Amino acid sequence: MRSLMLLLCMLLSPPPLGADGHNPLLPIPQQIHYGSGRLPIAGLEIGFAFSPTPQDRFAADELASGLLSRAKVTVQVSEGEARQRMVVLRRAGSGADLPQPNEQAGPDSREAYAVNVTSEGAEIRANSSAGLFYGVQTLLQLVAGSGTEAAFPEAEIRDWPSLPYRGIMVDMSHGPLPTENEVKRQIDFLAHWKGNQYYFYSEASIELRGYPVLSGDARFSQDELRRIVAYARERHVDVVPCVELYGHLHDLLRVERYAGLGPLLHGRELDPRNPQVATLLAAWIEQLADVFPSPFFHVGMDETWEISKAAAAKDTSPDHLYIEQLQRVAGVGSPARQDGASLE
Repeated sequence: MRSLMLLLCMLLSPPPLGADGHNPLLPIPQQIHYGSGRLPIAGLEIGFAFSPTPQDRFAADELASGLLSRAKVTVQVSEGEARQRMVVLRRAGSGADLPQPNEQAGPDSREAYAVNVTSEGAEIRANSSAGLFYGVQTLLQLVAGSGTEAAFPEAEIRDWPSLPYRGIMVDMSHGPLPTENEVKRQIDFLAHWKGNQYYFYSEASIELRGYPVLSGDARFSQDELRRIVAYARERHVDVVPCVELYGHLHDLLRVERYAGLGPLLHGRELDPRNPQVATLLAAWIEQLADVFPSPFFHVGMDETWEISKAAAAKDTSPDHLYIEQLQRVAGVGSPARQDGASLE
């Protein structure tokens, strides 16, 4: 009971103030220096120091929406001539919108940004639209007060990620299936804290053409997933497929039509030596690669609890049987990802 009361107090208490009585900034920026002045929000406009892309415009709209929600002040987004009291978005490069293979973190990374607030105006500088978006999140956290009292504190901030890949894996195969809108809320939360990967874990909860009876009443349609992927991309979050292609497939193999695809009837694992399994893998990977255009494709090959029995029945070793399936998946997956994507 004492632990429960402590938890409730922590959840219900107001957030602690950060440096010098200012709002706490999370994640904590790499460098931050506060001045003594402030920038009133009422009367500001949001503008660009360049011709904005749709992603840049989205970041500006997010700033305007956030200021209305937090500060209770309407701030317009303008693409005309810069005025004196503006929040200016300045993108100096054309870095990728989403995480790419072999990225490195650091002050020169595509996600790095700088925020400068004076009593005359504010500026967010970045090398990519992702950096601008993250600068917007930090600027919104600086808001103090509301209405005519709403203001930004004078500040100079430089920030960059400590890790190039920052995400979560969400299990879509156990327990109640979340709705499309719930997944979008999770992505909003992740993006707010500058996360950039959402691993969509599925065993048999995705619509796959040619397999109509597979989890027919408990799956995401491909159209739903495409909307989720597009929604996440606007927020610089990459939705990465995280799928099982060996074990964890009881939802498939318990269906009589597909029961023979496993070495054991109605089991949990695919049979690497069944020719129909190669057909299934090719169909699944091709469709998943089309729905998820991520440069990453995560394949699960764990918990093959039946492999010893299957290997004994086929007069081979568990090691050899596992390697056969691993090579088969790699052989099918590589041609399906000809865009340089990483099959993990």
